[in-house]
Amino acid sequence: MALARLPSRPSDVLLLDEPTNRLSPSLVEDLEEALTACPGTLLLVSHDRRLRARWPGDHMALPPRDAAPSPTPETRRGRRPGSHAAPHPRQRTGAGT
Repeated sequence: MALARLPSRPSDVLLLDEPTNRLSPSLVEDLEEALTACPGTLLLVSHDRRLRARWPGDHMALPPRDAAPSPTPETRRGRRPGSHAAPHPRQRTGAGT
């Protein structure tokens, strides 16, 4: 029940996903100033290298993922995803079957 009540309580949390996209450089600076003065917790997700380099708060970076996708059981066997190696047992193929 306590978990269900959490959203109803006031909290000082601000979540921002790519806040500098499509902003002019001067607006980015204004945003940075406003965010540094923000009380409470701020979760900021950004690819903006300058913003991340100048950010005075704590940083958490995720490790880079491999460029190639993880192999699936099908691709490890040399098959395309969704293809079938053999027809269904009830299906007959070829002449005279």
